Amino acid sequence: MLKKLGLGAALVALATLGGCTFDRDHNLAHWRGFKQDVHKMHRFIDRHFFNYDEEDPDRY
Repeated sequence: MLKKLGLGAALVALATLGGCTFDRDHNLAHWRGFKQDVHKMHRFIDRHFFNYDEEDPDRY
């Protein structure tokens, strides 16, 4: 019993200190930010490694 209580307290502390929330809007904002970062990285790789510019695809 004491072991389960300790584990539960540790999980609550980890979730609280780790920034885990159960607010849908907050988590959605993090998800949208992550998607935006991935999109920017993808555009950077296309532009600098493959010489493809998404903003002007007709230049080829």
